[in-house]
Amino acid sequence: MSRNPAGRVRGFTLVELLVVIAIIGVLVALLLPAVQAAREAARRMSCANNVKNVALAIHNFHDSQKHLPFGINYNTNFGREIYRNPGGDVPAAVSKYVAGKNTNGKGWIVDVLPQLEQQAMYDGMKPGFDPSNADNRFVVTATNGRGMGRPEIRQFMERQLPVLTCPSDPSAAPREGNFHWEPALTAVTSYKGVAGDTALGNVFGAGGLWSNPQWGSIPDCFETLGCNGLFWKMSYYDPIEFKRISDGLSNTLMIGESVADQDLHSAAYFSDGDWAVCNMQLNYFQPGDLSDIRTNWYDVRGFRSLHPGGVHFAMADSSVQFFNEGIDHNVYRALSTKDGGEVVSLDN
Repeated sequence: MSRNPAGRVRGFTLVELLVVIAIIGVLVALLLPAVQAAREAARRMSCANNVKNVALAIHNFHDSQKHLPFGINYNTNFGREIYRNPGGDVPAAVSKYVAGKNTNGKGWIVDVLPQLEQQAMYDGMKPGFDPSNADNRFVVTATNGRGMGRPEIRQFMERQLPVLTCPSDPSAAPREGNFHWEPALTAVTSYKGVAGDTALGNVFGAGGLWSNPQWGSIPDCFETLGCNGLFWKMSYYDPIEFKRISDGLSNTLMIGESVADQDLHSAAYFSDGDWAVCNMQLNYFQPGDLSDIRTNWYDVRGFRSLHPGGVHFAMADSSVQFFNEGIDHNVYRALSTKDGGEVVSLDN
């Protein structure tokens, strides 16, 4: 009979060690999805809290100003603001340009900065929106003295606020190319105002992937005053009050999620970076690289997220809902309008 000599400790054999390693590997493989799911659940909850905070900021602004915050259009290359009257067969473009006053490019998010505990940032930016000096002309470079390029505004353009950042989206960070694709670094927003179910196209909304008979009649308000949602770069002509939302606050989408990598119009404080539309399917992702997304800009300005299965929205009553990406498209469109008279509810 063999005996262990006194003082000697028996070690693992190679086979036993390999078995232990294999068991640990199996346990890690089983636990990793659960850990990842728990992390995403935490990120999703944080994102929902952000949506809620922005929605409450909008309500607080409305309480004090008696209307929703609004974006202000930016000057075109022709030195005037162009708009079209609402309707199916739009008439010829009409000049509605007033120097400075309506071309500074201020986004609606700027209006609610004080309600988001960013009073100092708002106070610093405000002089840059002086109507007498605010012509924008798309330029945000540090050397330009107009519009979003004014130094008072430019000093804050890269400030990425956590409350505007979805933690599930790694592209939600200061980046180039989100201010009319200029090589200027700007903060982005993960949360955008709902402009309605307008059709966008590569020429004043006159075409595009989603403006086809499959979805019925889709209004075109890209360069008009007639968008049927709550946030739009032209809404400063006629600021919207909650009492005008005849479809009901709880049945009207107010803000929703966006992914910066998929929508290159996402500059956080600019009036062409803070809205999206519901004419395209929820959670639609444009295939291809950034050049394809840039080329097809009119097909990507919808709502989407990197959360599995759906997207957070805040309704006009500030409640936060998670909409499944398989929502009936006509119901989704109907929820995006403020006064369409459609008979739908969140139970549809």
